Amino acid sequence: MKSKMAEIFKALSCDNRLKILELLSKGERCFCELLRELDVDMSTISRHVSELSRVGLVSVRKEGKRKILSIADERVLKILEIVKSLGRRKYVTQA
Repeated sequence: MKSKMAEIFKALSCDNRLKILELLSKGERCFCELLRELDVDMSTISRHVSELSRVGLVSVRKEGKRKILSIADERVLKILEIVKSLGRRKYVTQA
């Protein structure tokens, strides 16, 4: 059985999920807005949102027929920022 931490990191290991989180970091978005912003079909976005929601990173609420998505826990934004900074860092290998 996977640990919760492993499940979160697995959810964060997908480019499309990271793009969704990046969009949501700027505020709530309607599901339909994600469709316009990302170059993937509705079933793909639905699957990714479902996974992000399952591990507690994204909240989904309904407003009429619309699904409104938001970051469930702001701490995920800190994680993303740390990982971005690690990606910009130059590493020196030792022989």
